[in-house]
Amino acid sequence: MNNELYFYFDDSGQPGLNRGLKWHIAATVYTNTQEAIFDAYSATKKELLKIKPTWDHRELKGTDMLSQEREAVLNALKNSSLNLVVSRFDTSSAPQNIVKNNNAKFADTGIVLDPTGLEARHFAFLAWSIIEPIKGSLSKVILHYDGKKFEENKELKQELRTHLERQLGEIPFEVYTPDSKECEGVQLADVLANAQYRALNKKDPLFGILKGKAVTAEMKIGKRQKQ
Repeated sequence: MNNELYFYFDDSGQPGLNRGLKWHIAATVYTNTQEAIFDAYSATKKELLKIKPTWDHRELKGTDMLSQEREAVLNALKNSSLNLVVSRFDTSSAPQNIVKNNNAKFADTGIVLDPTGLEARHFAFLAWSIIEPIKGSLSKVILHYDGKKFEENKELKQELRTHLERQLGEIPFEVYTPDSKECEGVQLADVLANAQYRALNKKDPLFGILKGKAVTAEMKIGKRQKQ
């Protein structure tokens, strides 16, 4: 049976260890049909155009939105058929011996536990927390990430592939890194990640709109927790 899973990822905050920003947020919207992405994006744009006509040609970016605009996007996501998952990583929770040791590596892959390695691990953790329970039923996994991030850091895509290959085994997967301007799903994931980041760092209440819709998880080095 053909059962493909389409993921669209983005993040908010920085993945560094004890470098000033406590939270790194990774978020995804995912679905079995790409049509669900287009439907959600169209509904989002329809609501934004009621607020400001210029949204007809603007990219969805949480950091550039007013509260009313973010609220419109989150309500559209809540009413969509998309699956929403947000993962947070408390960078201040990393053990001091890891923070101070530039040669620390992940035991399973040998990847250096630096900001790039952590960012790849966080994206992979988020994908795997969703895929693992349904792994046996999947025929293919297709993942989309903001291309600018991967263009700026050439190591990130390869490290992500290393994690995914180990996790998925024989399940075929593809990784795409489109420009977010040209990828509706990545834009929706951007606003989702930004909403969680603002909730944690600025006590912004808008993320509460997704209560009962968005699943939240927390990545910890060495173990995983779901809430």
